[in-house]
Amino acid sequence: MKLKAAALLLSALLIPFSPSAASASGTGGVAIDWNGESVRTTVPSYIENGVTFVSIDLISKLNGLSASWLPDEGLARLWVDRGGVFNFKPGTGYADDMDKRYPLGAVIAVKDGEVMLPLRFIAEMAGADISWDQTNNKVSVIQKRMAVASVPGTRNRLFAMSEDKGEYMGITLEWNGMLKSFPLWRNPYTVGSPPQLLAQDISGDGRPEAIILLNAGSGTGVYLEEPHVVDSRTFKEIRIQDPLEAARQRLVSTVERAGKDTVIRVTADGTVWERHLDKQESDGESPGGLTFGSIIKYEVRGGKLVAILAGAEGIENYLGEAVVTYTLQNGAYTAKSVSFSFYQ
Repeated sequence: MKLKAAALLLSALLIPFSPSAASASGTGGVAIDWNGESVRTTVPSYIENGVTFVSIDLISKLNGLSASWLPDEGLARLWVDRGGVFNFKPGTGYADDMDKRYPLGAVIAVKDGEVMLPLRFIAEMAGADISWDQTNNKVSVIQKRMAVASVPGTRNRLFAMSEDKGEYMGITLEWNGMLKSFPLWRNPYTVGSPPQLLAQDISGDGRPEAIILLNAGSGTGVYLEEPHVVDSRTFKEIRIQDPLEAARQRLVSTVERAGKDTVIRVTADGTVWERHLDKQESDGESPGGLTFGSIIKYEVRGGKLVAILAGAEGIENYLGEAVVTYTLQNGAYTAKSVSFSFYQ
């Protein structure tokens, strides 16, 4: 994809980072095999600090993603079909998504008017495998199927076993080149609710676990995530206590009328939270307490897996959220604590 009209802008942006300087220690003329066929490129691929860089138009050959040069922002942007956006700015040695920075090991450069992007980092996210033939100075790219989730910069990925009636039927986990299939896992085949894969040490043993978050239901007022934690050494799935069970055991809430006001009181693990609502803020119903279970999400906070449960007064009047923090105990992730906070 030639930059053409952006060439003058690029030259201004890249004075400290000229293509010749960026690739001075690299090896020019790297051959590229794409699914068994040699690919001719107008701008030669090259290797810098062990990182293979190819032109942006070659990256666009990968299924499951697209890339474009944005002259107004002075960067290349990669869109992953299943969800995710990454920025690659010439003169830097990292990729940015919305909340994390990923080191690439070498500086992004422009060569002969075309931005060059790191092949392995991007291709493995799309589900392709990369191999290096040192004898022939050649990189081979094989993409047999698209990844439905990945951890950028690694070969930790998820693949669908099959698809039927709008769902992924079974999921295969690839972790550092090893594969394990889970035939009973399901996830809708939609861009809005893709599976998620995280690599985080939530057990405290110094090794990251594979954390898979699947969409178990979504619609008006409903969003449910289904978590799975897999030991990255044994590939054994570890049981997770139901967060609703933990909330029922350790959290009590009341909704009471006090004149024109409604008083919401929540007690969890001995701590009390209270809020007063006027008649307009309340939905006018008094179910005896907040209801939980329509919205359940998961994330990692401070090295711990947490479940986030939205609490509602009546129907869809969400006032706050309970947070269940898990710890590994007796071979299962069980609730260590339950807390609550009102929304601002």
